[in-house]
Amino acid sequence: MEEESSFVKDMLGGLRSLLKERLVSPLIPAFILSWLMWNYRVVLTIFSHENLETKFSVIEGMFPTFWVHCIDGVLIPLLFSLAYIYLYPFVSIPIYRIALINQGRLRGERQKAEKEKLLSEEDKQKILAFAYDQKVNSQKQIDQQLQENEQLRAKIAELEKSHQPVAVPYGLEQKYREDSITVNLKNITEDKIKVLRILGNAEEQDKNIDYMPERDLQKRVAYNTTDLRIILEELERGNFIQKFSAATGNEYKLNYEGRKALVEKDKEVNGQPAAEALAAQKEGYNSVSTEMSKQTNDSSDLSAKQQLSKTLPTGLSEYISSPVKVKEYIKNEAMKVPVLELNEENIRSRFYGLEVDWDLNIDSIEMQKNNSAIVTGSPESSVVWVKALVNLQQNPDVKLLTKKSKAKFVGTISSIEGVYAITLQDARIYALNNK
Repeated sequence: MEEESSFVKDMLGGLRSLLKERLVSPLIPAFILSWLMWNYRVVLTIFSHENLETKFSVIEGMFPTFWVHCIDGVLIPLLFSLAYIYLYPFVSIPIYRIALINQGRLRGERQKAEKEKLLSEEDKQKILAFAYDQKVNSQKQIDQQLQENEQLRAKIAELEKSHQPVAVPYGLEQKYREDSITVNLKNITEDKIKVLRILGNAEEQDKNIDYMPERDLQKRVAYNTTDLRIILEELERGNFIQKFSAATGNEYKLNYEGRKALVEKDKEVNGQPAAEALAAQKEGYNSVSTEMSKQTNDSSDLSAKQQLSKTLPTGLSEYISSPVKVKEYIKNEAMKVPVLELNEENIRSRFYGLEVDWDLNIDSIEMQKNNSAIVTGSPESSVVWVKALVNLQQNPDVKLLTKKSKAKFVGTISSIEGVYAITLQDARIYALNNK
């Protein structure tokens, strides 16, 4: 019994699934609806109050032949079904789209009407009061910020004024440097000279050596670690060497004072007192300072930077052959001055007012107002930039230049920022043959 009941359930379930699949198909419902509409007389006859024999005879009269059965019963309803399935979407989609548009318009009109509802006088006053408070608070914050900015500007101006570097003439700067070295040399010992010689010899043997690690220095001297560190600390306090703290330990290199100490010791060994050499150098520096004073009185119209450039040593001319040489000179001269006494502007000012003629690669061209442009160039394989403000009418070649093309910069050095940015005034720029 249980097996028969299970069989009946399975059969009914399969039949139900089959009917569901057929009814879900759009063709079957469309065909049934089309058949009922086309054969409506059959439907009316079936639901009439006549007896069955009369109904059957009437229905048979509606379908007298086989072809009438096929045409009215199958073919025409099938054509209506297919037309409904394939043609109805072409009509319904535009209608549906129009309906959605109308719904959107209605929704917008409804929202607009809700927004245009009149506020009460009390709500209006609350909104106006809130807006006024916000405006007052914003203005107070702006005034407070402006006041703080003015106070900060005043503090910055005061600090800049109190820390403004004092320009020292070239001759006096060198004279003070030599006097300080003479005092330091009085207390230097042979142990310290030995350490200085090791550092100096390492630089002479390998120009690429910048700093010598302490462990390498320890291998070349006969002192223990404690004695060596005491010597190094005393040399560092006397500005004879410079220390650099690296991840692997301390490293050291000679300063200008250390090199000068070795030179003076060698002169004493060779029978020439250090005092005579220093006196001759001081005499030369004093003559430079005297000549500077004369030229300042005779040429009051020249700027201080140009005046300094007129008293340059003759050996300086070789350094203006390229921006790289200028950078090299400034870095080397800065190494010779103690950190506390260093004023790089005095070193850079030695080049101010000098005429240069450099071939550079174009980095950028920025057009300015008044028919002018800022042209920036640099030499190959070096981080140095030369900037020149030029007049386009006087420099027509600028319009022919492109980035990375070569050009000749001719002008006067007016300023140097650090060792990387050189500015030219009265510059002329000529395009070179770029192949």
